[in-house]
Amino acid sequence: MAKHGGMHSALRQQENYEYKMAATLGTGGTAPASPYTSEVVKGKLPLMHRYFAAAAVKFTNYRHKVVQVLNSEGVSIIQYPFYLAFGGEMGSLKGRIAGEGYATEAATLIAKWVSRGLSQSVLEAIRSQVFDIGAPTP
Repeated sequence: MAKHGGMHSALRQQENYEYKMAATLGTGGTAPASPYTSEVVKGKLPLMHRYFAAAAVKFTNYRHKVVQVLNSEGVSIIQYPFYLAFGGEMGSLKGRIAGEGYATEAATLIAKWVSRGLSQSVLEAIRSQVFDIGAPTP
């Protein structure tokens, strides 16, 4: 199993996704095909694979960059999942919101995670170094 820094690689995530889809469609895996899987879904399978592969690469890159920031900030490894969750939320917003709205949403997420006990300075470092977003203008 390919790992980097304790996390699955994008390739491994894609392999798992393809295995699950093959099992669902009855083209492989261990489970029988679902009677509810339509021919429309089967026709869209190549497109679904491409979208998933692109998303897996994007989020794996975000996670690796977040880990680099955490290492440079001296964060205890036991807190990594919480900071990675913050990074995942920031990454999911990146494609949907831009500009000042993204900066405002980032500030809201930072406030949320600070209230859960994470370091504001580390969260802000992730925001600026990984996602290249500054603080919102007042």
